[in-house]
Amino acid sequence: MDKLVALILVLASFGFCMQVIQVSSGPELTTWKTRSDRHVETTTAKIPTTPDRYIVTPKWSSNQQIILITPTRQRPERMADLTMLSQTLTHLQNIHWIVVEDGDATVPMVEQLLQRTNIPHTYLQSTNNGLPCRGWAHRNLALQYLRENRANFAKYAVIYFADDDNGYDLRLFDNYVRQVWRVGIWAVGLPGFGLHGPVEAPKVENSRVVGWLTAWRPERKFATDMAGFAVNLDLVLKSGATFNLHCAGTMPEDCFLSQLNITMEQLEPFGYNEPKEILVWHRKTADSQFVDHSSFGYNFEQRLPKSKKCDQFYNIHDMDYETVEKIAKSENL
Repeated sequence: MDKLVALILVLASFGFCMQVIQVSSGPELTTWKTRSDRHVETTTAKIPTTPDRYIVTPKWSSNQQIILITPTRQRPERMADLTMLSQTLTHLQNIHWIVVEDGDATVPMVEQLLQRTNIPHTYLQSTNNGLPCRGWAHRNLALQYLRENRANFAKYAVIYFADDDNGYDLRLFDNYVRQVWRVGIWAVGLPGFGLHGPVEAPKVENSRVVGWLTAWRPERKFATDMAGFAVNLDLVLKSGATFNLHCAGTMPEDCFLSQLNITMEQLEPFGYNEPKEILVWHRKTADSQFVDHSSFGYNFEQRLPKSKKCDQFYNIHDMDYETVEKIAKSENL
């Protein structure tokens, strides 16, 4: 072991960047991946069985695969939002975009947009399945898809929930999301949500998250926005974390992250040093209603009416589980 530590120190002195990962004993395979544009080549080698061994691996995060999960629904501003998001994502390499339609079927306009981007993508559809009309069921479907197709994604892939109406700086993906080892956390600007304050961010001391800078429910264990974190794929899949009715009484981000069984000390903060730039904005395109007006034959979506179920579950973050369960039973959900 002493010889291995000495070797690490020597290599570090020559500028080699690496990580030391402790793994359990037993016959295992380790995989090194080399990337070129959108292609991944994999080399696998068997590691000799050694109790409590340490494996030195090259730094994996320089171009790590990002899996983006985007719930979407029919509305007048939807195609404008998706167009902006898609053209942002076309500048990125090594990503997979999972778009989940809130409806009984996928939508040709959305499928055509996805195909034009040439971004590797999966387009799914789901109704809300007894969950609030806030994209919960759709994120769950994407997670289910990842569980069923784990072998198709990179070993250290990172999940990021990218809502279709947010604003993203390209540096967010390469400087933050790709560098996440377990759970990364960063500031989010909130220009469309004045009551929540202008920013939600981790409070960081000595490079560790010790609390939260937020005006909205600061008592939350994980007081962050959906756009303010990214998570290692296997950490999510092994935990079985979902957005579910037991999240009643709290915010979905807090509920989801709590299921990962991580501590504040394990969070990896980004962007907390000067100049403290905000690289993602939780914005909101203004709602519009075009009643009895023609689109003159052009493809243009109208807003779908909200269901009674959506209205009943809308304030689930202020409801207890017993109340939510009664509503679900009354609606035969």
